[in-house]
Amino acid sequence: MSQSSQTKWVIFALMVTIVIDVMGGGLVFPLFPHLFLDANSVLMPAAASLTTRHAYYALAMGVWPLGIFFGTPYWGAMSDQAGRKKMLAICLMGTAATYVLGGIAVESGSVWFFIISRLISGFFAGSFTLAQSAIADVSLPHEKAQNMSWITLALSIGLVVGPFITSITAMPQLSKWFSSDTPFFFAAVLACLNVASILALLKETVKVENTTKVTLLKALTNFTFIFTDKRVKALAWISLAVQLAWGFYILTVPLFLAQRFGLNTHDIGLFFSALGVTLMIMQLFVQPRLFKTFSLKSLFIGGSLVGGGAFLAGFAFPYLFMHWLVMIVGSAGDLVSYSALMAICSNSVTSTEQGKIMGSAGALFGIAWVITSSIIGPVVNYNILIPFVLGGLCFIVGAVLMLPFRPVIADNK
Repeated sequence: MSQSSQTKWVIFALMVTIVIDVMGGGLVFPLFPHLFLDANSVLMPAAASLTTRHAYYALAMGVWPLGIFFGTPYWGAMSDQAGRKKMLAICLMGTAATYVLGGIAVESGSVWFFIISRLISGFFAGSFTLAQSAIADVSLPHEKAQNMSWITLALSIGLVVGPFITSITAMPQLSKWFSSDTPFFFAAVLACLNVASILALLKETVKVENTTKVTLLKALTNFTFIFTDKRVKALAWISLAVQLAWGFYILTVPLFLAQRFGLNTHDIGLFFSALGVTLMIMQLFVQPRLFKTFSLKSLFIGGSLVGGGAFLAGFAFPYLFMHWLVMIVGSAGDLVSYSALMAICSNSVTSTEQGKIMGSAGALFGIAWVITSSIIGPVVNYNILIPFVLGGLCFIVGAVLMLPFRPVIADNK
């Protein structure tokens, strides 16, 4: 099989994986406001104050990226040695188990069991990072941004379908057939199907080398290289800034929509489906032209400024119709900046370090979202619009930090 044919087949197999994986996550995410804010919440006592509900909401959101921080460097390093395919299958099996745990927690009404299930779920949430590593394995340097963006398209499809299914099951006329725990068990089934698709469709993309054993502690130690290696240490701070930006937005917007406008699970599911449609349109019709016309650095800076401006507009004009526009423009900007940044990161290290750099990028995502979730709780008690300001400013900081950076290509395929 030629390199071009191999690349296309790997992209297809990984897109199937990410669509199914993100569908599972998209099924669950719109439920969070209902699980913590509703007066008849199955996880919170009726007498719980709004401050207490915000605190538990932030904690449940925060432990998932904390698990990602510990998990992604480990799975990334392991995939460099044991192969992407095997590690993807293990991550997806772990994800299936944690969805079952989450469903049991909701069914039993145990908030702490639910929080623990989210922490474990984060630890096994390495599929997106491993997919990016596999794409980097089979792509030439000038192809990486566009090829990685196909994975983002798969994410977009999953974001459309998953929340849409949840919005349908949350309709009052279907309540006798579905409950709050239904999406968790459905997501577990999808994760099991995903394992089968990986084993059947994906060909290994990296040469397996039996070298030094990878431990969780060593993987976390290796993560520090992104802050110390001269090739990528500037990118670490840039990536942290934009991940903080997106974290402030995506962790706050479900709470904002539910609390400010009274949107229910059905409405929030449709909102996130629309976000996925936006990313699909960008990926299919806009982003390919941008990558052919502009440099990766220029696209990152432009995308970050667009995203930052959108989030600041969400603070200045806190109306529902405006936040539909904020979602459309902000997610489009984030897609462009993220795709460009991941390509720059991948090009900055050698072909044998792709799992390491993508795992470190995933850990940065975890750090950023732990920070945002710990800040959101007390901040939204003061003013629920403040996270949009913080997100906008972080995007702008990322763009400014990129200005003096000079992208390089560490080696060629």
